[in-house]
Amino acid sequence: MSIFQRIQRYFKRRRMRRSLRVRAYAGKRGVSRVHSSPLIPIIKIVVIVILIAAAGFAIYKWGIPLGKQLFGPSEPEPTPSPIATPTPPPATYAKADMSDLEEEILIPHWFISDPYYFGGKIVYTSGQIEATAPPAVENLLVFDIASSDYTRIETPERLTVRNNYFEPKMNEYWIVWMETVPKGGGRVMAYDKRTNTSFVLREYTFGMPKLQLSGNYCMFTVSTGANSDKLYLYDLENKESLMLRSFKYNEEPFSLSRPSICESEMIWIDGMDAETGVTTIKAYKIKDGIAFEQSPYLINSYVFDPLTNGEVIVFLNTQRSLDGDLMVSVGGGEPVVVATGVLNFDLGDHYIAYTKDEAVYVYYWEDGSTGRLSNSNSRAILASVTENVALWYDITDGLIGDKEKDRDVLMMATVPFEK
Repeated sequence: MSIFQRIQRYFKRRRMRRSLRVRAYAGKRGVSRVHSSPLIPIIKIVVIVILIAAAGFAIYKWGIPLGKQLFGPSEPEPTPSPIATPTPPPATYAKADMSDLEEEILIPHWFISDPYYFGGKIVYTSGQIEATAPPAVENLLVFDIASSDYTRIETPERLTVRNNYFEPKMNEYWIVWMETVPKGGGRVMAYDKRTNTSFVLREYTFGMPKLQLSGNYCMFTVSTGANSDKLYLYDLENKESLMLRSFKYNEEPFSLSRPSICESEMIWIDGMDAETGVTTIKAYKIKDGIAFEQSPYLINSYVFDPLTNGEVIVFLNTQRSLDGDLMVSVGGGEPVVVATGVLNFDLGDHYIAYTKDEAVYVYYWEDGSTGRLSNSNSRAILASVTENVALWYDITDGLIGDKEKDRDVLMMATVPFEK
């Protein structure tokens, strides 16, 4: 190695040693300044915590969703929550006020007795046209609602000039009614609409029968002696009579109760057990013009004036008393109370009509709802019911014969069966 090379190495080493001394000194100065502060450990901990929190947040915010998106199963989009709608109240067949259904029937006769509706016409009995209190109810009449015309039915000669006609019933082919004698007794009558002929079904001596008409059959109970009653079924087409039941009045006073017949069934009270309070109702099913005896209905109640339409039996649990209840048994089941303090009632296809507190109401057994048919500003008494039509008298101004009342006011309503 030449001298020149040794000199170069010497200066090079010298510069290197100087550079190392400067770096070492600077390092010692930096360390001493920074590490000499008491806040350094706290700052380190804070920085570490911040870094860990930031890393966790980043993983939760972006890492996990990204991982689910890349490697997890796809999730369906959530269905939007439906907007809540208020639940409507349950619908019922009856409205509290059903008086919008009523209409007045303007019949020319001032005195209208026992009106009964069928097929757009009303059958009734009366005296002279403008007689408010006729000496005799001697006319059997049919009023056509659409044409406002009436027809007088030709009847057999009355037994006496003072005899009266009451309780007419009408269907497609027949009209039945009673001719009553003022001193008691009378005749059950019928009229064939096809041949325009009248005839006598049966004469009776006591009381007044309750007539029921269905198809070619008429049912009624008549008193045949001081202590006996008999229930008859009369075939109007063949003019034949069948006695269904004989009652001993002094032992079976329920014979006063009317029987009932409809297209599919006929019933009557057959017995009562005073100890158990159970009433036995005899029942016959009718099919194709033939009646088949079936098991009797056993009703856990006193029963009076039962009516049936083949679906229900409706009755009073007292003998014509405002202290009792109007009851209904659906399909022979346990009877339920319809109303208390009922004056009279009748049965339609899907409802019961009745008078209570001088107002006419309807009750649907399908849902137990009740509505008032007659206007709340009027007074009313039910006259009759046929299928979906109810007739009643408006007695707001009193009964016929009162000073304020010169004629009967007859109202009608077609009772709907829809919610």
